[in-house]
Amino acid sequence: MNTIDTILGQIAQQHLGLETLDTRHRDSLDFYDLAVWNLRAALAAAYRAGQQNQPNQRVHFIDQRGRRRSGQLQGWRDGKAVVLLASQCTELVAPADLIQE
Repeated sequence: MNTIDTILGQIAQQHLGLETLDTRHRDSLDFYDLAVWNLRAALAAAYRAGQQNQPNQRVHFIDQRGRRRSGQLQGWRDGKAVVLLASQCTELVAPADLIQE
């Protein structure tokens, strides 16, 4: 099993209560009813896992004043990105404020 399968399996167990992501060829084992908030939590965890696998990645975001800013992604805290700015200050950025390029 590769790293991505391991990470996705852990997310599925933790956030969705799924035993495995392996196909088992039985409807009762392969199809689930899920609450949207659990699905959202799983997707957010997968997004954070992807970001954490790219240390010191340059990110762009919109700050609270609506200005475009950029810095180095340092990690995640309380569901927000910790971004190191050129001024050596850090800023917590909500995932929705990150700009994909």
